[in-house]
Amino acid sequence: MVAGLSAALIASTAVVTGLMAPQAAAAPQTEQDALVLRYTAPAPLNRWQEQALPIGNGALGASIFGQVTNDEVFLNEKTLWTGGPGVDGYRYGNYPESEIEQRRANLEQVRDTINENGSMTAGAVANLLGQPKLGYGSYQSFGRLQFAFDNGAGTATGYERSLDIDNSIAKVTYTVGQTTFTREYFASYPDNVIVSGALRPMPGSARGAAGGQIRTPPMWVVGRLRSLRVAAQEAK
Repeated sequence: MVAGLSAALIASTAVVTGLMAPQAAAAPQTEQDALVLRYTAPAPLNRWQEQALPIGNGALGASIFGQVTNDEVFLNEKTLWTGGPGVDGYRYGNYPESEIEQRRANLEQVRDTINENGSMTAGAVANLLGQPKLGYGSYQSFGRLQFAFDNGAGTATGYERSLDIDNSIAKVTYTVGQTTFTREYFASYPDNVIVSGALRPMPGSARGAAGGQIRTPPMWVVGRLRSLRVAAQEAK
């Protein structure tokens, strides 16, 4: 029997993984395919910014790499930060009296430049009016959901990794021997979850077993604790 893994972030956020029933054959390609990104190789795990496929619902996000045997899904959640008020030197957006006159002069400089040139780059404005970097805080990755897939003996062929922008579904498909394996990923805003599913191979073919774990970076939790629950769930 194929095993699945589910992981839930308490406080109304969740990541769910499992198996999907076999799907009907794909429809013929249409003009909508222009909204589908397609790649013929997995994304390297060390190139998530450049090559991983992103999905998200505004609160939860995931980066899809699509490795064949040992895969990872990078996760993030919008409230996970370091720095800010917990760091010495944070000023809560306020300026000391000694800086107010210079700030006023900077604001006038920005106004004059825009009036004269019609525009000003965001970087130039930020340099003059932005907050100091001290104590500003840094957005953090929540962790990595790791999978190990039993695809049977043989080399994967016909590999494709895609992101259907119109339907917000990331997909990985490949064939080993006579068996085609498919995984799909999507993020739901109404349910506040990220879901990944592995298509069960047809009866009589090699079965794909998936196991996984969540690895989170070391972190300090200050204030209200957001708990994490990881539970293994056997697929039906």
